[in-house]
Amino acid sequence: MIQPPHPIEDSISYESQVEAIEEFANDSEILFLNHWENWPDGEEVGQYLNDDQSGPNKQGNQVWAEYILNYFTGK
Repeated sequence: MIQPPHPIEDSISYESQVEAIEEFANDSEILFLNHWENWPDGEEVGQYLNDDQSGPNKQGNQVWAEYILNYFTGK
């Protein structure tokens, strides 16, 4: 199973890189957990990240955890 790292704000190529990873996973029949579906779009995502965008803050971790929990519990 593969999952992408946390999203970042104002990225030029980050999304296309994650799409390439997802395509690789699908082609290789590896489960890809796309938690990005749960994150807000655009500049709002910055509210879910540490100030330096090095990782999710508490709110971002909650979004990520909810996706993972929902996946494993089937909710």
